[in-house]
Amino acid sequence: MPATTKKDTSPISLSLLHFLPSILLIGMIVVAVLSLGFGEKKTVLGVQTGMPQIRTLTIEDRIKELSGVASKVKSEAITRAQQELTK
Repeated sequence: MPATTKKDTSPISLSLLHFLPSILLIGMIVVAVLSLGFGEKKTVLGVQTGMPQIRTLTIEDRIKELSGVASKVKSEAITRAQQELTK
């Protein structure tokens, strides 16, 4: 049987193969950190805009608005706010 000669790996390709997993890992960490940063901002904005906002000048107006919202939305926070204002 003839002996097959194995071609040597060049130093450049060997160094690229050595650093490629490290570069990919660093890239994945950067993408994960960036996605967490952007995802958190969207979540906070969604929470802020999802809550009903009631702007009134007097306590009586606020009680009327809370009773109107309470008829549509069943929430303990709304009932607590009404009870605090009627005291």
